[in-house]
Amino acid sequence: MVDALPSGIAVPARAAANLKRSLIVAIPCGVVALVGMALLRHPLAGFFVVLGLGFGALNTRLVQQSVVRFRVQESKGGFVLSMVLRLFLLTAAALLAVILVRPDGAGLLAGIAIFQVIGLLSAAIPVFRELRQ
Repeated sequence: MVDALPSGIAVPARAAANLKRSLIVAIPCGVVALVGMALLRHPLAGFFVVLGLGFGALNTRLVQQSVVRFRVQESKGGFVLSMVLRLFLLTAAALLAVILVRPDGAGLLAGIAIFQVIGLLSAAIPVFRELRQ
């Protein structure tokens, strides 16, 4: 186990590695988004894509911590409450960006979606490799 939480609870090494792999892919994606959107004269959209990638990474990390905390404390109510609160805040931030910063704020939704795809592929590739052996 690695990445101990302040409470001493640790996120499993495999989960931490998945997040690390996702970040290694997401960072260049963010740079490409910034440069590409700047060339298309929408640098703010590029910023929002990068912010969305960051939101995705933060959400993944918080999910990992919640799952480990749930396993140790076995508090279903606390787990569900933290999940609902996290998704509410993420959704509210994304909707505010889309509404208040048109059209560039939609980049936040794109960044979150891109990170989710990266995260899923990052978790699936080691499984596919293991199945092939």
